[in-house]
Amino acid sequence: MSMWDQIAAQLFAGFLKAFAFYSVAILVAFLIALHFLQRKLLDRVTDVLACCSEAIKGTVIFKNAVAYFDRRTPARVDQIASKNKILTLRHRIVSRIVLHFLPPALLVMMTLFFSFVAFYGAQMMPKDATASFALGGASAILPAASITAMADLGKYEATTLFMISIAFIVSYVRTIMRLVRRINGNDMNPISYYFLSLNMLTSVLVAIVARHLATIFAVTATNASVHDASPVLLAALAFLIGWNPAIWLDVAFDKVSQWTNFAFLKARPPLKDNLPQDMNLLMIQGLNGDHVDRLEELGIVNCQDLSERNAIVLWLRTPYTLELICDWLAQAHLCTLYEDERLLLLRQVGIRDICGYIKALDDDRSVASLVAVLNTPRAVPADPKKAPPPRPDITDALLRTHKAELEQKPAYLQLVELHAAMVPERKNVVPPVEVVQAPMLAAE
Repeated sequence: MSMWDQIAAQLFAGFLKAFAFYSVAILVAFLIALHFLQRKLLDRVTDVLACCSEAIKGTVIFKNAVAYFDRRTPARVDQIASKNKILTLRHRIVSRIVLHFLPPALLVMMTLFFSFVAFYGAQMMPKDATASFALGGASAILPAASITAMADLGKYEATTLFMISIAFIVSYVRTIMRLVRRINGNDMNPISYYFLSLNMLTSVLVAIVARHLATIFAVTATNASVHDASPVLLAALAFLIGWNPAIWLDVAFDKVSQWTNFAFLKARPPLKDNLPQDMNLLMIQGLNGDHVDRLEELGIVNCQDLSERNAIVLWLRTPYTLELICDWLAQAHLCTLYEDERLLLLRQVGIRDICGYIKALDDDRSVASLVAVLNTPRAVPADPKKAPPPRPDITDALLRTHKAELEQKPAYLQLVELHAAMVPERKNVVPPVEVVQAPMLAAE
């Protein structure tokens, strides 16, 4: 080996040894950024809410938005002390530790422990295998004389440690992604750290169990021997487990149930044709791919979800104007009533949101026109086999039922109230001055 190869190998080995500390440092940096960014965002939101007009402040949707951000404001020790004036110094210290230190410390310590296992595990494996139920599985149950060779047990335990490392690394990456999403969504509570820690621990434990059930999963390269399981397939299994361990707990249970011919009774799943249509956010006019991505970051994935959101909260958490968000919400309400074909028919006659739809129901002639538009027959396809299923007719009584239902829907009523508060007052508007043209003087 040349001198440069030795230097490169030493640098790589040093980087690998320090990577465990780098992973923890990245996690700690995210936690610190979470605290300061969350506090800065809440301060900015408070300033913006204070600058709103008095008409908007009097609406129910504004009061709900204020309560929404108050619930997500991290608790402070001075706030706790103001509620309990006899709070001692010892209680303040304990409150600060419980609220701010203990939850993230648990996640950091768990990350540090599994980082050492992942990056130093191969070096710490003893040359002579030591029987371990957690790592060796069924092989550790057998007496030493019946084991083919101690090398097989060592290989099995090393493969189990390999799956643990892969599952942890994937779970760590997903933990960072969840932290970024929660920072962006301003939705981080002390219990969230416990949830992330438990999810990481569950990934590792499920990976261990899956390694010992490798023969049931049939992830072997050439035969059913647990000692010859393919490391590549086991790594792929560990990756999937680390990404979402809850799914693989159900998969493992189903596999064991099939293998033992034992299963619990389950409810019959719905037929594919009976499932509701997925009202994608692209059904709304004005929403493109960038807008959809921004809304999905806030957990909004379809029109039904968007229609129930608070317009002021979305306005404060996105770069869009309040008028634009109200327009999207009004369209989303209409999307919850009809599917795509009839939405297209309504838009062709100028009804694009729930406000225009409700106004059209106030007049009997408009209701009759709406019934005629919504019952427009479909185009006959060239192939009769590809004809869509028949759809029910719309009647005027059904349209009036829509209006009565919406008048009892809180999200719609709050949106209408916000619309009325956003309309500028007209009492101070100076009427236009009528210009009277002076008569031309006759030429002398």
